[in-house]
Amino acid sequence: MSTDYWESLLWVLSLGTSHLLTLHWWALRATEGHCRIGRGLPKSTDKPSHWTIVGL
Repeated sequence: MSTDYWESLLWVLSLGTSHLLTLHWWALRATEGHCRIGRGLPKSTDKPSHWTIVGL
């Protein structure tokens, strides 16, 4: 395996990870807003978990 291969693999992985984290953050924000406005839940219970997002 050449160094170029590992460098490009690392680059793709880091890019993919940051992209996923951004999507995850936006999904959290959207779910949070939806819970608050749509269902009128109290603030204490409306922290969406990872599973809430998966369930959407």
